[in-house]
Amino acid sequence: MDSPHFIIIPGLAEAQAEESAAREHAFLPVRETICGIEVDGFAPLHFTILDAAQSPFVRGGLPTALDVAVFLWVVSPCYAPQNRFDRWRFLRRVRGVDYAAAVKAIRDYVDASLSDSPGGGGEPRISYWSAMAGLVDLIASEYHWSEEQIMRTPFRRLMQYARCIRARHDDKAVFFNPRSDAVIAEFQRTESARRKSEQAAKN
Repeated sequence: MDSPHFIIIPGLAEAQAEESAAREHAFLPVRETICGIEVDGFAPLHFTILDAAQSPFVRGGLPTALDVAVFLWVVSPCYAPQNRFDRWRFLRRVRGVDYAAAVKAIRDYVDASLSDSPGGGGEPRISYWSAMAGLVDLIASEYHWSEEQIMRTPFRRLMQYARCIRARHDDKAVFFNPRSDAVIAEFQRTESARRKSEQAAKN
């Protein structure tokens, strides 16, 4: 088989460039928008609030228009849970947001935020603490940040820090890149099918 160093995989360079740009963008002092609504970077605090509210965007399931509005309110820079008037005003404002477009944009936003999360491989283990506790413990132990600072830091940055920590402590650590790895896997499947077809034709 040809050496992979000399194989040009269509779309791989573009996928790697997108991954690199997304990781760098996570550190820019700018806010994102979802259907024209300004939002903060998705952080552990947002996840925890939405999970407690049983939001389909973090628990799975088909979201309603109200779920869309609540999600946008929680990740909004003006989120103030004790201020009922601000909440009412915000929910009225997002009534005009296109439902289908918002659902897709929110899912893309969450997926992108968690794209560098560790995989779920290996044997399942009994958990004695929450995933957020584990993340706070990891970052706090290494960087001595406060719990509040960690909970408010976007996942896009926290997950990169977590990878750096793991690489520093485990020189055999294996990491995955969602976009480029998918391109490579698809190329390998296509090549395998092509070789089998050629072999079958020779026989």
